[in-house]
Amino acid sequence: MAIFFRAELAAATGDFADARCIGSGGFGSVYHAPRLRGLGAGGLAIKKLDMASMQGQTEFLQEVQVLGACRHKNLTPLLGFAADAGPVCLVTPLMRGGSLADRLTLDGPARARLSKLPGAPAGGFAPLSWRQRLAVAVDVVRGLLFLHTPDADTYKPAILHRDVKPNNILLDLDDHARLADMGLARAQRPEAAHLTTATSIAGTNGYLDEYYQNTGRFD
Repeated sequence: MAIFFRAELAAATGDFADARCIGSGGFGSVYHAPRLRGLGAGGLAIKKLDMASMQGQTEFLQEVQVLGACRHKNLTPLLGFAADAGPVCLVTPLMRGGSLADRLTLDGPARARLSKLPGAPAGGFAPLSWRQRLAVAVDVVRGLLFLHTPDADTYKPAILHRDVKPNNILLDLDDHARLADMGLARAQRPEAAHLTTATSIAGTNGYLDEYYQNTGRFD
């Protein structure tokens, strides 16, 4: 994982120009960068933390810890970060098929965001077929299975994502899916039968598992 200077990321995104902004959330905004230090043959996504976001600062540390140690074809890898001055930034490959949320709705705002992605079809993205949706679901399950399965050889614990939703599932131009946004992920101790987080229920309303929401427990 590379450590970047914030000035490098600013230069690569046109000083975080609005025209390069391809998404936003509670953490801040995401910008497209064509290339950086030889990385990003298909482009890079630079996630810039909102300085006022305590959520973002906590999620930044979680994402570095979790993604920095995990590599799987159905997880969006963390290539590097910058924390030398100004807002903290995370660097990941650009998933040029956009988010599953945008690809499912294809409403006006979604089409506007998708149109900013390099390589986007001239006529815009077509609705996902049921076969494509099923393939996306299988990719997500593979990513979750990798996270949930501890590996003694690499000292990887079981990891719970805790925020699986269409916004956090990204597609490439071949509609292969990767899980993203590991800021709410939690590792489970090897000896534990379940993970209890009763004092810090995390996730997005409408996507929370009912058992977890009521008990604070994952099994």
